Amino acid sequence: MYDWPEVRPHNDELWSLVRDALQRRGFDAPMALDRDILREDAWHSSSLLVGQTCGLPFVSGVNESATVLGTFDYGIDGCDPGDYKSIVVCRTGEARPLADFEGCRVAFNGRDSQSGHAAFVATLAPMVRDGAFFSDTIESGAHRRSMQMVADGTADVAAVDVVSWLLALDVEPAAGALEVTGSTACTPGLPVITSRTRGADRDELNAAIEEATTSLSATAKLALHIRGYVPRLDSEYDLIKQRLAEAVAMGYPQLA
Repeated sequence: MYDWPEVRPHNDELWSLVRDALQRRGFDAPMALDRDILREDAWHSSSLLVGQTCGLPFVSGVNESATVLGTFDYGIDGCDPGDYKSIVVCRTGEARPLADFEGCRVAFNGRDSQSGHAAFVATLAPMVRDGAFFSDTIESGAHRRSMQMVADGTADVAAVDVVSWLLALDVEPAAGALEVTGSTACTPGLPVITSRTRGADRDELNAAIEEATTSLSATAKLALHIRGYVPRLDSEYDLIKQRLAEAVAMGYPQLA
């Protein structure tokens, strides 16, 4: 889910270590990551060995086909290990309380995004009057594109995954024109998953991923911002649906 072109070699290194650790445990792990398969097809495949999804899709149907193994820990300030949050960005010099962005234009990556959509809705819901907040909503298709749209003036504000923000600070020029103006509550990070048909392999799969994470080179850890790995349960993601339902109950519709 964080497979930006600039860090793909480091994701390939991570996978090679996971693959080798899995193979030592008797799993038939593929040599390379499959970057051609549609993510929805991968998430619902009965042959999925190891993948990663977003929390909102997971609780909205992926959990019928897959189960959570764990999350990578990115050492996010203010969050427990393995948790993350969204940060709200605006153009440099325009930071202000989130309530003061009422009537502005928002860019978000997609309605199926926990960090770009659901977490932002839950944060803004108490501030909404008359069932609306923004004057215009633009579905960008990607966190990186949302940041670019704010930087170039197409939108005024966006909520983006904090790990994507860290990557942007490393490699995305648009980040230089942005600043953080708010953040959302912490949530369990993007779940590493396997097919429900492999539920009995959970402990061995997690052991392989933890071993690989520990063995990852310092260069790759720095580029991917990975600090460690935390095993997790499906039930830890229930709060995503709970927070979104509470926001909708307050009268705040989805961003689009």
